[in-house]
Amino acid sequence: MKFGDKLIALRKKKGMSQEDLAEKLNVSRQSVSKWESNNTYPETDKIIQICAIFDCSMDDLINDKITDIDKIDRSSKKKENQLNIVFDSLLSFITKTVNMFANMKFTNILKCLIELFIIASMLFLLGAIVINTIPLIFANFFEALPKLHHIVYNIFWSISSLIWIIISIIIIIHIFKIRYLDYFDLQDEKDIDNSKEINPHNSEEISNKNFSTNRQPKIIIRDSNHEPFAFLSVLSNFVLMICRFIAFWFVLLGIGILFALSVTLVVLLPLSIYAELFTGINLALFGLIGFTVIIIYFLVVFCFNKKPNLKYSLIAASILFCTTVIGTGLSVLSIKEYTYISENNYLTKATYTKTITYEDKLFLDFPTTKYVIDDTMPADKITISTDYDKAYHTISLTKKNYYNMPNIELHYHASFVDLKVLYNEFINNLKNDTIKIYGNNTYQDITVTASSETINKLLDNLGHIYLYSKDSTENGYHVEIADSKVELTSYNCDVDYDIYNDSITKNDFCACERTLRQTPYGEKIYYSCDYNSES
Repeated sequence: MKFGDKLIALRKKKGMSQEDLAEKLNVSRQSVSKWESNNTYPETDKIIQICAIFDCSMDDLINDKITDIDKIDRSSKKKENQLNIVFDSLLSFITKTVNMFANMKFTNILKCLIELFIIASMLFLLGAIVINTIPLIFANFFEALPKLHHIVYNIFWSISSLIWIIISIIIIIHIFKIRYLDYFDLQDEKDIDNSKEINPHNSEEISNKNFSTNRQPKIIIRDSNHEPFAFLSVLSNFVLMICRFIAFWFVLLGIGILFALSVTLVVLLPLSIYAELFTGINLALFGLIGFTVIIIYFLVVFCFNKKPNLKYSLIAASILFCTTVIGTGLSVLSIKEYTYISENNYLTKATYTKTITYEDKLFLDFPTTKYVIDDTMPADKITISTDYDKAYHTISLTKKNYYNMPNIELHYHASFVDLKVLYNEFINNLKNDTIKIYGNNTYQDITVTASSETINKLLDNLGHIYLYSKDSTENGYHVEIADSKVELTSYNCDVDYDIYNDSITKNDFCACERTLRQTPYGEKIYYSCDYNSES
């Protein structure tokens, strides 16, 4: 079966007219008619496009020994045919590029290269912004986890770099094609359309055609469709595959956000009857839920390569946008009517009190402390007390040892909150136009009561460990720790440090250097110990 007969059979099997095929190939209907009548053959790039349209190989089209198109095994050859089309497209691009540069003047070649260099530079600068911005945005979601933050940043940086490189290659090659290759041809297309195509049965016409190809290349009207080369579609499909993979994970993220917003709306919806503030918040939440649904819809459509319904989506987005704006505005206006209190609010206030016994070198490791002098107390007794919210915390004292000096630390432990009590208190506050924040009263000033002799010992011991500020009060002192008194660094050797006596025990091969630096709170001691090769 000849080429023209196969073309007719393939076209009819596809349900296409000559006009349809001519439009896809960007040629005249007369050219298609001449091909089907076996009067002329199309050019190589047109044959490649025909193979892509009818999903067949070049051998299927031009090999006259293949007589039955219906018996061609597409399933076994599909991958091979696609690779052949891609490879032939790449070879066609290389051939046209070499022929074009071979027939161009040096100044035109230089102009072409400069133009492509400028385009590549612009893409590089734009890519530098995109590649460094997108990974940072995603990595910021994991800022609380430094290791995961670094891994996520590197993964998205690699993916963004790869995608941008492929996109840049596609853009540069396609611009090169429509700016130069589409203007260049070794054949005159007007002559082809005027029945001067190759007639395989006319040796004289073949001879004339061979002679005509020796003419100087002509500038022709560029292809109005500017279809990209087939091998570029492979890169494009690879980028789309990665983008769809990322979009899939965004769908999962969107579903999680949608669930969180929906739960929040259900929880806050009953509060609308108590305050206009929550009416606005709920309206805004409803709008955000709708936006999330639309975004998930577009991501799913993109993942499955479907056509979205833009009309109804835009109408819904407009309504949801107005709802979100109205809800946000109502919330902002309503919140001005409330009194906001955020400090020292106790849902259930309690006082923790503990009496301990003083021992040699003991210091109290509290950030801020009120020392109250009570000389009626025994010299070896110390009372520690502080206020706390027992609805949120329990308190305990822990005894530790720091550089051979005993110390006492106070710890806050989170406890289970009675949600019913918290909810009722919150509703009462709303009714009184008040918003209070509870549970933020940890690490309050701790009161230490002891005799003046004991307090002086505690402060003296504290001075061996920390630099601190001390302000006199009506019945004692207010002390706030500012910095550590000693900073010790040791490299390649073991060192034992007695912080109370400021002395070091070390091996003979260790060398230690002691320096002092003045700070607003007193002198700070620095020790630097390292292996001494001369010892």
